[in-house]
Amino acid sequence: CVGGPNRRPIQIVLTLEKDNQVLGRRAVEVRICACPGRDRKADEKAALSPCKQSPKKGQKVNIINEITTVTPGGKKRKAEDEPFTLSVRGRENYEILCRLRDSLELSSMVPQNQIDVYKQKQLDTNRQWLSMILARENKNKLMKKVKRPQHRPGIKSRT
Repeated sequence: CVGGPNRRPIQIVLTLEKDNQVLGRRAVEVRICACPGRDRKADEKAALSPCKQSPKKGQKVNIINEITTVTPGGKKRKAEDEPFTLSVRGRENYEILCRLRDSLELSSMVPQNQIDVYKQKQLDTNRQWLSMILARENKNKLMKKVKRPQHRPGIKSRT
């Protein structure tokens, strides 16, 4: 039964094609349910259950700093494809997060060599912009120096 306690997600595969050439493919897990709020809360509880309970008063807490490095490429682990739910207040914040999500998903489809080319172009553009700004500032400083009347000690100006 789709609405039963053993609801299992089905996987929908979305494929982006142009002229019968596959440009991208995403698999999305979807669960059909009558009460999405209940299922979301149950999923969040299940995800948090492996964590230990918070320590009681007077107990010592061990804090472990762990650094994880992520290398691009290779196979994705199952956890990276796991969907998460994020609640946000305000339509503008929601739209910003949607654009960010779309950008991240699209950037994972771009080959590394194209990313490197783009980064190099961006560096070149930033260098040109910075040199233009510095040249403009130097020009403004020179113009101020020329316009400013010089005060000579001992000579009174007429007024």
